[in-house]
Amino acid sequence: CFFIWRDVLCLSLIFLLCYERDVICVCASVPPRSHLSVQANVQLPQVCLLSCELVFSELYVGVPARGTVRLFNQTLLPASFCWGELQGPQASLCSATFSPSAGTLGPSAEAEISVEFTANTDRELTEVIALCSVKDMKDPLVLVFFSKAQPLRVSYVLSDSAEPLSRDSPAVALDFGPLLVHGAVKKQLLMTNHTAIAAPFVVEAEYFTGRPPSPPAACGSHIGPRTTLLRRHRTLAHKAEDQTHKEFVNGLLSHGKGAAFFVQPASGTLGPFETLTLDITAFANMWGDYRDDLVCRVGGLDPVLIPMSMRVRGCPLFFQIMGPQTENQTRGPIVRFGTHISGGDTVSRPLRINNSSPYDIRLDWETFNQEKGDPKLLDMVVSYGEAFPLKDADGNEVLGGSTGSTESGERRWDWDNIPSTAGTSSSLRT
Repeated sequence: CFFIWRDVLCLSLIFLLCYERDVICVCASVPPRSHLSVQANVQLPQVCLLSCELVFSELYVGVPARGTVRLFNQTLLPASFCWGELQGPQASLCSATFSPSAGTLGPSAEAEISVEFTANTDRELTEVIALCSVKDMKDPLVLVFFSKAQPLRVSYVLSDSAEPLSRDSPAVALDFGPLLVHGAVKKQLLMTNHTAIAAPFVVEAEYFTGRPPSPPAACGSHIGPRTTLLRRHRTLAHKAEDQTHKEFVNGLLSHGKGAAFFVQPASGTLGPFETLTLDITAFANMWGDYRDDLVCRVGGLDPVLIPMSMRVRGCPLFFQIMGPQTENQTRGPIVRFGTHISGGDTVSRPLRINNSSPYDIRLDWETFNQEKGDPKLLDMVVSYGEAFPLKDADGNEVLGGSTGSTESGERRWDWDNIPSTAGTSSSLRT
C-alpha cells in the first residue's frame, strides 16, 4: 500500500517470507506515467551453536559433570530460544539440565549455556542429543553428547602391606596370630575409593559377627553425677572402665560362638577419593582355631571376601579363689590343709571352678606326687560327679567303667552329660 503526504510518496511493503525482492511501482496519478524502483532484504532470526558436540572426558557414574556451550545470534533481530529434553536411543541412560534453559539473544549477541550432565551407566554414550528451539527458525539446533563414565572402584590394603587387594590378585588373609582366651588382637584395613562416587558401605564378619550391646536408655540421667564421682576418684574410674570394657566384650561374645570379630566403623559412607581406616578386633572366650571371612559391601559392587584366621590358646576355666588369670591361665591355687595329727579327723577344702566359655568342658582329675618316690603318707580324696572310665597301660580309656565290675559291660556312659554335685551320686578316687 502507498499514500502521498506533503508531496512525498510513502510506500509500505509486508513480506511473509524471507527473501530478497525487487519491486517496481508505477505512479499513474500524474501524467506522464513514472516508475519507482524499490528493493527490500527481509530477514528472520538465525542462531547457531559455536560447537555442536559436548565431550565429557572425566565422568563418573551418577556424579554430575559440568560443561558449557555457546549460542550466537547471526542476525540483527532478537531471538528467543528454549532447550528441550534429551533424545536418542541412549537418552534413558543419562540426564542433562541447561542453565539458562530459555532466554532471548540480542542482535549479534552470544550466550554461554551451562550444561550439567549425569550418566547412569558405565557404557559409552554416543547416541544422545539435545534440541534447542529458536522462535521463527524452521529447524532446531542439535547438540550431541559423547561420554564414557567410570564405575565405582574400591581397593583394600592391609596396614602392614603395600599392595592393594583386587579380584585378580591372590587372597590375602587377616592373620590375628596366637591369642590367649579373653585376650584381644587388633588389625587395620585401609579401604580406598578411587573415584568421585560417594557410596555406602557395610563391613562385618560372615559368621563370627560381633555387635556391641545397646546401652540402656535410663542410664543417661546418671551420667553427670557418675562423671563427677569418677573424676574425684581415679581408682574408681579405672575400675569402672574395666567393668565397662568387660561388659562390652561379654556383649560381643553373647552369641555363644566362642569368638567374635568387631569392626569399627562397621558402616557409613565412603566419600569421593577417600581412604578409610577400619579397625578389626578379635575376641575369644574359648580355645580353638577360628576361620572366617570379612565381608566388605560397598555401593552396588559385588561383596569382597577377605579371609581371617585366629589361633586361640589358654583355658577358660579358673578357680574362684584366684579369679581369672590373664597371663598364666593354667596356674592353680595352693590348697593349705594346715597341721594335723596322724589318724585325726578328715579335713575338707571346697574349691569352686568357674567356666567362662559358652561350652561344656569335661574335667579329668588326677592326683600325683610332685617328687618321684615320695614316702609321705597322705590320702587325697577327690569328690566329683560320676566317675570317668579307667585307662589301660597305654593310656587309652577303658569303655564301660571299671574293669572289675560285673555290671561294667552293660553300663553306658554319657560323656556329654556331666551331672552337678546336687542330687547325683559321687565317686571317690584316692
